Amino acid sequence: MNKRYVYMLGIVVHVIGCVWTHAQSVELGFENIAITSVGCAEGGPGNDGTIVVTPQKNDSDQVTFIVNPGPNQIEEPTGEFTDLPAGSYVVRIVNTVTKEFIDATVVVQRLVPLTIRRVRVVNVRTSGEATGLIVLETRGGLGVITLGLERIDTRAFSQQQGSHVVGDELISLRDLPAGIYRITLQSEDECPPTRLIVQIVEPVV
Repeated sequence: MNKRYVYMLGIVVHVIGCVWTHAQSVELGFENIAITSVGCAEGGPGNDGTIVVTPQKNDSDQVTFIVNPGPNQIEEPTGEFTDLPAGSYVVRIVNTVTKEFIDATVVVQRLVPLTIRRVRVVNVRTSGEATGLIVLETRGGLGVITLGLERIDTRAFSQQQGSHVVGDELISLRDLPAGIYRITLQSEDECPPTRLIVQIVEPVV
């Protein structure tokens, strides 16, 4: 047999062996699973849930991603799954060469949009520098609620900003002179802001 042929055959076998060994040595694991909840019930940004899977630092050409393995499974080589309704999902990373896999269970939640359930207004009871009070009872939202307060019947009162953590359902706006106010509430769920116009009355003495 030609010695050159034997030598080249040895190299080819060696290279194939290295590729096969490398394929088998890929460690399957989740570095991160990013989940976006289903947003506003009436539509708008963030209305559909998403799952984005980041595997451990491996050869991405050797893995694929599956959601809910089975007859109705969704396979996505990029690991990014969109348009998902709220619910529980099994996420799988599969080694396409060895067919080994690893699973994780995640939940896509449905957010409750931020709403104002009740408003209580305490009017100005005396003339002069006496002030009124607005108390808001909220429901839903996510993270921090950003509050904007603007008096719209005059420019004498500039816009104010504040923030409240979701869970603090009662928001009190104190030391307000009589007037008409626009209140804007925005949470971190990317839903459209909630707006309300309220009037504080000063009785005629």
